[in-house]
Amino acid sequence: MNIAVIFAGGIGSRMRRTGMPKQFLMLGDKPVLIRTIEVFSKNKDVDGIVVVCHKDYINYLGDLIKQFSIQKIIGVVNGGRTGQESIYNGLSFLVEKTKNENIENPLVLLHDGVRPFIRDELVSRCVREAKRFGNCVVAAPAIETIGEIGSEQTIKGVFKRESCLLIKAPQTFFLEDIYKCHVKAIQEGKDNFVDSAHMVVEYGGKLHFTLCEASNIKITTPIDFFTAKAIVKNEEYKDVYGI
Repeated sequence: MNIAVIFAGGIGSRMRRTGMPKQFLMLGDKPVLIRTIEVFSKNKDVDGIVVVCHKDYINYLGDLIKQFSIQKIIGVVNGGRTGQESIYNGLSFLVEKTKNENIENPLVLLHDGVRPFIRDELVSRCVREAKRFGNCVVAAPAIETIGEIGSEQTIKGVFKRESCLLIKAPQTFFLEDIYKCHVKAIQEGKDNFVDSAHMVVEYGGKLHFTLCEASNIKITTPIDFFTAKAIVKNEEYKDVYGI
């Protein structure tokens, strides 16, 4: 069984707005989060979807799920204080559900609710390669110079671009493996992991990666949102431009 866990628990402070959280902003004819969920809902290799949502917007999300006739939702879970805690909440829900329903160690595709341009083929590839290699994270080549910060506003070192990747999502693991990492982090009082890929590497795991398109962006800042709008407009006119 393959289950997508989609995170929409934040309030989008980096978007510099006090209104609707970024995952609920309209992108073309539907909210960002609905665009994201639809990809997994329509994918033949995804059997179920859990959404981790900010507690104040769970009812609103429920209305959207009905409005857009979203299929495969098996749970909506309260978000946490941090992104790491939100992931843990989603995984904990799945651990209980799989135990109660005698589901054997499913694959879990961890994905950002504000990363709506994930391709159907890439979702299936993540499932296929995670089953082969034990896990699979999505990555893109670094296209700019990456420097390490030193003291007094200096650059201590520069990494070779060809040896660097930007780790994105989905990040796909077997439930038992990634849940154990999160439990260990809690036991050690560590709550500052960037994401689950970071956690797995920190605890000695080996990550397999697959490359994704440049369009697999995460909408975090206002410029990201304007870029997303341009991508949607491009999709609307792709037949006209032959792309």
